Amino acid sequence: MPASTNILKAYIHQLETLYDGGNWVAVSARNILNDISYEKAIEKLHHHSIYEIIAHLLVWRLFLLHRLLGDDDYNIQQNGPLDWQTLDNSSPEDWQNLLEAYYFNQIELVAILKSKNEEILQQIVPTRDYTFGHLINGTIQHEYYHLGQVALLKR
Repeated sequence: MPASTNILKAYIHQLETLYDGGNWVAVSARNILNDISYEKAIEKLHHHSIYEIIAHLLVWRLFLLHRLLGDDDYNIQQNGPLDWQTLDNSSPEDWQNLLEAYYFNQIELVAILKSKNEEILQQIVPTRDYTFGHLINGTIQHEYYHLGQVALLKR
């Protein structure tokens, strides 16, 4: 692994503990999502269902992953068609597939970040006007925000 300083390592650690636990909020994505049934996932108590929130998180995680891998073709815009998808015709299998995709994205995202060095944080994200450091930090904050919503919606 290339030498890195504390900022990149801290981001990696935050992503790992956000998903697996041991973070400052003492709740993990794995624990929150572990026992949500398909029926609960598609229930709309408010504007979005749990299913839609997790799909929303995944598309932004995929955006980060694709950009880190040098793929500029995968594109997403806030409030665009991929940002918040309507998932009315989903099935229990689709819900399980989404959870698996979220899990595998976690593994890929952490692995690619571990292969990078500190300079990536200052590089501009292709097709955007902000740095990878800004995008990684924003992704982590975005996850905590929406996982808090999921935790409340699953009650």
